[in-house]
Amino acid sequence: MNLFSDSIYYFMKVVEIDKNCKYAHFALGNSFQKLNKFNEAIASYSIAIGIDNEYTDAYTKIANIFTKLGKMDYVEKINETLKNINDCDK
Repeated sequence: MNLFSDSIYYFMKVVEIDKNCKYAHFALGNSFQKLNKFNEAIASYSIAIGIDNEYTDAYTKIANIFTKLGKMDYVEKINETLKNINDCDK
């Protein structure tokens, strides 16, 4: 096993203990992304966003995956969401 496969196991354990830990879901998404498991990564980042709908790092990670996959229409929607979040912070 490699480091990212191992980390998935441990982050899953954290999620079992605290399913509302956005950071654990985010870290899980990072591990999946490093293994090119994009659907699982997007799902993990989406859960993090469900916990904190202004979690811009998670939105950015999803946008990066969609960019890599050439799904620019999704990237545009995410960028609009990020713009709205940032406008509210002003």
